[in-house]
Amino acid sequence: IFKQAQTMEKQLKSQLDTVMNTEGVVAVLAVDSRGLPLASKGAVSGDISGAVKSLADHATALAREASSSSSGPRVTAVSVNTDSMCMLVSQAPDVGSGVTTAVFKFNT
Repeated sequence: IFKQAQTMEKQLKSQLDTVMNTEGVVAVLAVDSRGLPLASKGAVSGDISGAVKSLADHATALAREASSSSSGPRVTAVSVNTDSMCMLVSQAPDVGSGVTTAVFKFNT
C-alpha cells in the first residue's frame, strides 16, 4: 500500500508540474475529499484548502439542481475573478479520486 501511495503522489506532483508549465499559471493546489491539502505548487497556501473544497461542493450542488440529469454534472468548475487574478476550481465527483483542484492565473 505504501508503494501505491508513493506512486500516486508522484503522479499528482507530475500533473501539478504540467499545470504550472501552462502560460500564466502562478500556482496550483490539490485538495482531498475532506478539504485537506494534498499538494501545491507556486505561491499558494494550504490554509485555503477547506474554502476551495467548500466552493467546489457548493457549485456541484447548484449544478446538480440546475441539471436535467438525475446524476448531475460530471465535472463542476467555478471561476473566481479579481482585477489581477483568476482562480479556476474544478471537481470531478464521479471519477472516484475525490481530488479538487484550484489553478491560479494572472489576468492578461
